[in-house]
Amino acid sequence: MGDGTETDDLDDNEAEGHSEAAAGLADVEAEVRRVKFYSASDSSVGWEAPRAAEVALAFDRAVGVANVGDALELSNVIKFIELGLVPQSLSAEERSELFARVRVIRAAVARFFRSVDESNVSSLLVGVPIMYRSDLLEELARQDVFGRCCASSMLPALQKTGFVLRDFLESKALVRAYDPEVSSMLLADPLNGEHLVQKYLAAGTQTPIYLPSTFSPGDAKTLMGSYVDSDDAHPNSLELISRTSDDTRVGIDRQVRFRARKRREAVVAKFFETNNGLKTGCEVKLDPTQTAPATESLDGMVARYSYSQAWFEETLDSPSILNNFQFVFDFADADGLLNLPSFYADLGIIDRFMTSKGVRDYVTGAAYNVKDWSSTLQTAMYIRFLRSYDIELESLLEWFINDYLPSEFGVTRFRFKASSSTSSYLERCRHLFPEMEGLVRQFVLFTEDGVVDFDMLEMSSEAVEYADVPSALEGKYVYRTDGTKLVGVLNSLFSDQSGLAYIREDLQDVNFARLVVMNRIEMGDFAPHQLPGLKYLIDHDVLAVKDERVVLASKDRFIVLYTLWTKEAVSYHHLSEAGRAYVDDMESRGWVTRKATLLTEAEGNYLDYMLNRKFHNGPNLRNKYSHGAQPGGSEEAHFASYVAAIKLLVALVIKMNDEFCLWEAT
Repeated sequence: MGDGTETDDLDDNEAEGHSEAAAGLADVEAEVRRVKFYSASDSSVGWEAPRAAEVALAFDRAVGVANVGDALELSNVIKFIELGLVPQSLSAEERSELFARVRVIRAAVARFFRSVDESNVSSLLVGVPIMYRSDLLEELARQDVFGRCCASSMLPALQKTGFVLRDFLESKALVRAYDPEVSSMLLADPLNGEHLVQKYLAAGTQTPIYLPSTFSPGDAKTLMGSYVDSDDAHPNSLELISRTSDDTRVGIDRQVRFRARKRREAVVAKFFETNNGLKTGCEVKLDPTQTAPATESLDGMVARYSYSQAWFEETLDSPSILNNFQFVFDFADADGLLNLPSFYADLGIIDRFMTSKGVRDYVTGAAYNVKDWSSTLQTAMYIRFLRSYDIELESLLEWFINDYLPSEFGVTRFRFKASSSTSSYLERCRHLFPEMEGLVRQFVLFTEDGVVDFDMLEMSSEAVEYADVPSALEGKYVYRTDGTKLVGVLNSLFSDQSGLAYIREDLQDVNFARLVVMNRIEMGDFAPHQLPGLKYLIDHDVLAVKDERVVLASKDRFIVLYTLWTKEAVSYHHLSEAGRAYVDDMESRGWVTRKATLLTEAEGNYLDYMLNRKFHNGPNLRNKYSHGAQPGGSEEAHFASYVAAIKLLVALVIKMNDEFCLWEAT
């Protein structure tokens, strides 16, 4: 370059660097191209199966297995062939050759792993592709390599190739083989307490976690205590620990739960010292000029509800006040199904996959939070509004139970007593929660015996399981049966993951059902890969084709399916004759079941979540006020609990009214 002429030559260091980079890239590409079996139903089968056949047919018996990556790939190849997951394009001769090679390939893989011992384990296991880590542990167990290698040689060799403690804990055979060593590894780092949280407390853990038999309850308590006190404990895990029950398996007692709660509060407070977060919430107001009974809007992530003051002033009679809860505040639909619970259909992708949940948590999401906030604010606003007209909501509930039921339905001997208007909110809560439970017990006796016997009522002491409260109406609610074709129908129609919801950029929607209802769609609009799913819905009389247009086959059937998806239950006796016939047909196929309860399963779980300890993340209101463990000491805190009590009592009254209306009509 000294003569000033240009050149593209590289110096030795640059050339070497490029060579190493190219080699590294080639290794990555080779790893990506390797065959991996996940499951017979996994979508990857379509492109992995042809590659598996290609690898099997190219296998050279004379060359054998060159390295651990090849051995594990061949092990995956065998799984495809044994399940018959081979390309349809293969000739009969090629298919026969493919199946004949399974025995040869299996023997070659076994020879490779049988050659692994303490003298070479560190060198032979180098370069295990990440996708094959679980496969490697399976093969080491199957070929008894754990039995031939001691912990001091095997565990460092695995760690050298990228394995971590969590990988070890997912292998039952490894944990059993190296029990005391794995136990020592667990206790070596406070953050390993996260493994106990994932095993016992967190919902949705994908892979089982195995603990050593030598890991004692005392070890668990030591580890969990150090985890809670560590600076790096995850706030979501701290929350799960703080609200669970005492459990010696996890090393959790009252002291650990208390420390976890305080630690999480400190972590969250520190976070918001430097982070403003996002404004979310709900606003409720009375508008003196508004003519429509109710309007709602969304401002960013804040839901705003506005109500007509004139409407409320014109509906001050007792029946209208209760109707306002159901139809203006939207506590329930026209079929008496409550809107208050958390439903799976309301969960977004973040709610389903990106939030931490406990194994005994009531699963909620953003949509539920808005419903909870709005219904609470609506109730609090209405309590104050009615008091300005000298109306107590408790007295209204007392009227419904003591006066309306006998006069309207001839149902006598139900009793409910409102608390004194001069009582504090603490005293009102201590009164209302037992009254609520007593009301439900009365309903159980009436349903089972036809009469409320208060002597019999005094003999009942166990806590009410709201989901099990019986109904006098046979087969009142319809539920889908898991594992049937109905599940596929519902997912295809209503899931935001349905492959039919997107046809092209200008023809898509949040789900396929809405896409069909809101657009004119013809058979020719669908891509070839969508046609089997479309035919599935047509064959099951959910959709029909009229003049090339795809339409709903029946409005009555659609209502049943939509309600099963959104409310997780259908009120059978509210259905049209055609709707009942459709349910009867699905029941004969085993697609649905029917149960006779006052509340749907979703509604019962909601009340248990609010009142009892069935779920670990609930407010547990009934127990708190029944056992004297009231939250805080302020009147404001007790007013919040009082509002919740009124809200739940109104929900029960709506359900009882619906029950007796249907009971009278049948």
